[in-house]
Amino acid sequence: MLEGLTQMLGRAKTVNNNDAWDYAFKNNYSISNKIKEWILEQLDKGKDANNEIIGTYSFATERISNGRKKYNDPYNLKDTGKFRASIVVVPGKLKIDIFANGQKRGKNLIDEYGVEIIELMESNLEKLREIILKEYQNYAWNVLQLS
Repeated sequence: MLEGLTQMLGRAKTVNNNDAWDYAFKNNYSISNKIKEWILEQLDKGKDANNEIIGTYSFATERISNGRKKYNDPYNLKDTGKFRASIVVVPGKLKIDIFANGQKRGKNLIDEYGVEIIELMESNLEKLREIILKEYQNYAWNVLQLS
């Protein structure tokens, strides 16, 4: 029994944050997809990471779009679909990078509306924390061989 405990303590010394982070994203490839899905859901509501409306359509836009875009409806940045399709989530060392091509007709959507359009709201960050915590726990169980 003492030998088993000594071995477990030896394995416990190898547990580290960097490895746990890498394990989380390698073990659960859907995390990056989930982050993008949450960003798109926020945009569907016309909101940024601060839960603020990105902007609203004018009466002129409603007329020009033949009613497809309604006056005072929030922007969802769907227009051509290129911006939303360009969103990429890349896990890095203890961080997550989110990139998007904001170029549209000579302007940059990220410059115009802020980087918050490709960041997560606090409610989605909390969901992300829960997913990563579960993966950290799985990592610790695997390293310590507690199964």
